[in-house]
Amino acid sequence: MSTMSWDGISASSISITPPTSGCHILKIDGYSQTKLLRGCTAATSCEFEVAGQTWCIKYYPNGSIPQAPDHISFLIKLARRLATNTIIRAKIRLSLLPSNGGAPYCRGYVTVLDGPVAVNAGGFSRFISREAFEKSEYLVDDCFVLRCDIEVEKASAVADPAFTARDLERLGLPCSCHDDLCRHFDLAEAASAPAPAPPQRRRRVMAACLWFFSCGAI
Repeated sequence: MSTMSWDGISASSISITPPTSGCHILKIDGYSQTKLLRGCTAATSCEFEVAGQTWCIKYYPNGSIPQAPDHISFLIKLARRLATNTIIRAKIRLSLLPSNGGAPYCRGYVTVLDGPVAVNAGGFSRFISREAFEKSEYLVDDCFVLRCDIEVEKASAVADPAFTARDLERLGLPCSCHDDLCRHFDLAEAASAPAPAPPQRRRRVMAACLWFFSCGAI
């Protein structure tokens, strides 16, 4: 368990870390004081380990963008850059937890992070309106609790110069139906693919494959 503070505002954190998924609990005491932060200004949580990666939560009490000054924003970031040629697909869910055992307020999304340049893992600039939040059961005694659930699938960029028909067939992506509406790859097209792809394009293809699977396209 770790504790931190921003000018008298305290927050304590607990991490539970299974191998490929886990959660982080962030508790904010002194919500009314956080509203003194200027718009687009974040309070950043301590770093925590989940699913083999290091993360942090950025909390914007007055919105993360100028267009949402009346909303509370939460963004997730990687606190450590990914290794070169590493791609992860992260399924992230943020939940405000009520103190009375009622239903949490949840919002989730899926993001694909590609290599060492990817640190922003997304989030919500309009997670909840400040007016709705302040009238809700999630704010009690100037305190609230946010739970962040993260599930990660990891891939490394392939070493082969290009995907082949055999590679695609092993993935279960190709199809020989010749239907224009089919979202699978055509084996004949894969077999006749020219030219090895440059490393950057190979990483984009791998990221696209992860996104393809995450969207349930197959």
